[in-house]
Amino acid sequence: MIRVKENAKSEKESNEMEIYNTLEENTIIDVEEKDEERNESNASEVEETESLAEEAEEAEEAEEAEEKEEEKKETAESSDFDMNEVEASTSQSITRGSSLPGLVSVISSEQNGNKRICFSAYLMKYFKNPVRIQVGFTKESLVISEHIPGSKNYFTIRSSGKKGIVYSSQLVDEIIGRFALDFTGITSKTFADGKFYQVGEYPVAVIKITE
Repeated sequence: MIRVKENAKSEKESNEMEIYNTLEENTIIDVEEKDEERNESNASEVEETESLAEEAEEAEEAEEAEEKEEEKKETAESSDFDMNEVEASTSQSITRGSSLPGLVSVISSEQNGNKRICFSAYLMKYFKNPVRIQVGFTKESLVISEHIPGSKNYFTIRSSGKKGIVYSSQLVDEIIGRFALDFTGITSKTFADGKFYQVGEYPVAVIKITE
């Protein structure tokens, strides 16, 4: 009788142990499956992140390539001016100071002999605020640069705020004579039709002079 009870107890314990082992195995399997799913999810996120990074890099490279192409076009366009066709001014520079608005203004007052050239703030910024420049001419334009082939004359620029002034009665008279400007009843003319070029290492402004 005692042996039967012991056998029954042993069998019960065995069944309980088997159930426990089965539950433990199922738990391990569930944990492993969840870990695998988590790893797959993480791998997918990494792949997606890498894909987005690659797309962003490709877009950035395409944008840089487009900017370089635009720079090439601008450089090609800016080199389209032949400085060898510019005739250098023969006038000399005189230093004094004042200012008027405009891209380039020519001031000529016969009454007090006040003659000067005024460069706008924009023009001064374009030339990076030079202390002196050279002046030349084409058939229809005034050419301004820090280097004009064949020219030995420099005009000192006097700062007036953000603008620049060149005092030279000879240069004013030369401009008036070359372009047949009429100052009857007025003391200044302002010119705003300009084109800008980069010739070698020198920036160049070509200002069309018309009545």
